[in-house]
Amino acid sequence: MKWSEEQPPNNTTSYHHIICETPLGLCIIDWKGWKEDPSYDAWVGDLWLGSARSLEEAKKICHDYLHEIRRKLIHFLDKFENIHP
Repeated sequence: MKWSEEQPPNNTTSYHHIICETPLGLCIIDWKGWKEDPSYDAWVGDLWLGSARSLEEAKKICHDYLHEIRRKLIHFLDKFENIHP
């Protein structure tokens, strides 16, 4: 996954953040940059995926979510193709 450089608060979010474009929409990790020990929230579009104690952990949350969606789509398509060859 290719993440942007850190960005300050702007139109995308009111917090410091990084972005990764995906076929499911933007993955965004944001945090309150003024805090000494911020938590990092992971999002895909408007779906909150969870919170992490580090930026790397938050990236993993996004990565794991996308892999789970991929797994579910493969399973769904395999079943569909067996029903409708």
